[in-house]
Amino acid sequence: MPRPRSEGITPRQQEALDWIKRFIEKHEMPPTVSEIGAGLGIAKSSVFALLQGLESRGAVKRGTLGARSLKVREGEEDSWVPVLGYISAGHPLLSEEAPDGYVDPGHLVRDRRGVFAVRTKGNSMEGAGILDGDILFVRKQAAADPGDIVVAHVDGEALVKRLRKRGRKLWLEAENPDYRPIQIGVGEREDRIIGKVVASTRTYRA
Repeated sequence: MPRPRSEGITPRQQEALDWIKRFIEKHEMPPTVSEIGAGLGIAKSSVFALLQGLESRGAVKRGTLGARSLKVREGEEDSWVPVLGYISAGHPLLSEEAPDGYVDPGHLVRDRRGVFAVRTKGNSMEGAGILDGDILFVRKQAAADPGDIVVAHVDGEALVKRLRKRGRKLWLEAENPDYRPIQIGVGEREDRIIGKVVASTRTYRA
């Protein structure tokens, strides 16, 4: 069964990755840049661009010890976590229930059990370094401590906020003064919280 395509890997990059894997399986060694170009019918410059894109997404690693030092990232399929679409960091926006892709958290998340990913939409968490379009890795859990950044249900929608406790009251607060905090009942914590944000990453697009 083929590995799900990583979120952010283009169809052309996936084609190159599949070709490289087939070459390694057949010849028991990685291909050279020239062999990849000949196999895919593209120029060396295009091969370098494809490999650079694949390496930036953790799919391959290029060594420095000769022409055949390319390594394909290996791992169990469950190390790739599902991307559940967009989630609002400001205005309510329901996240998708069905995965629309997969992403490898790499070194950011060691234990991937119960972890899913979402893309943020909005700027209410910019004070925490979370910007529009960032990928958040979320561990599904109902428990969270004050100070944690969480994904929570609010009026049937899903939002990312910081959990705060003031006196006996719990609040979901933005990291942007333009947004109002949302109060939740202390007894509602486990019903409201979907998961805790454990890591984030950013994809830079040209």
